[in-house]
Amino acid sequence: MKIFHFLQNKISISAQNARNSGNKSANSAPLLRQKDGFEGGGKSVASLGQAKGTGALAGGGPSYTEPEYMKAVYEVYDHFNLLDTANGKGGKDGRIRMEDLNAAENRETWSPALRDACRFFREHPDAFERLETAAGGKQGNDGIIGRADVNAIVDVSRSNFDTPDAAAEAALWRYNSDSIRDNLEYAGLIYKTADGKYGFTEAAIGTLDKSYPWTTEDAIPEGATEVGFYHTHGDYSREDGTRTTKDNDYFGSDKFSYGDFIGFDRESKGKTEYHMYLGTPSGVFLAYDPQKDVRPYTL
Repeated sequence: MKIFHFLQNKISISAQNARNSGNKSANSAPLLRQKDGFEGGGKSVASLGQAKGTGALAGGGPSYTEPEYMKAVYEVYDHFNLLDTANGKGGKDGRIRMEDLNAAENRETWSPALRDACRFFREHPDAFERLETAAGGKQGNDGIIGRADVNAIVDVSRSNFDTPDAAAEAALWRYNSDSIRDNLEYAGLIYKTADGKYGFTEAAIGTLDKSYPWTTEDAIPEGATEVGFYHTHGDYSREDGTRTTKDNDYFGSDKFSYGDFIGFDRESKGKTEYHMYLGTPSGVFLAYDPQKDVRPYTL
């Protein structure tokens, strides 16, 4: 996964042009995926670091990256009830075993993302162990993933990041594939807690061409401060929403739109720290912070 950061001077020019364009929709409250988005002075930077998981291989490190792990965890979180009975034995008991994951992996009618997650845990026993022991207690290391295990990872994952970039990337790993699948924009907020950690709110689902992350303001923990927003652009589409190729995409979905910058200008005014992030149909994540030009990114 690559993440891009934009040069301040080019973004400022773009935002000013957008403000002077006379396009009323660009100045409305939601973020808009508009035609001919602004690409800016993007530059690819460092690839993601290795995971910080507790499970380790004989060589001393985990066998997976943190984004891979979190993507798989969120699939289990979203489809827990389905996986609970995947092997066809017994009713729902709130427990997922490796047999359930193996059975789900072979269900050809189930979503590729879910099957990939099941395959991930089969191929990475250290990741499976990390998840099934996440909640601790008497039932730790029993070969069973319980709801408490999944919830423990998800709850911590939303508000325990050292940087806003890391929080935003986790959010985009969480929601970008859903956004592409549904061809709808998803959006949420990035916040900073009282102890200096960063997190993200659960995404609000928008429409084909707009989203509104501030519907999730109430989800910010008490004492935390809003320091940015993330959103996605769905899939490549024609003006009527029909899916198409990248070359025929009407909205410029792989780029920040003018409306995005208008939203950023409005919300960041008077704030010492504020960031904007985007998940694209290409799978590339974009980031903009006017206080810093192009800078390296590591998890």
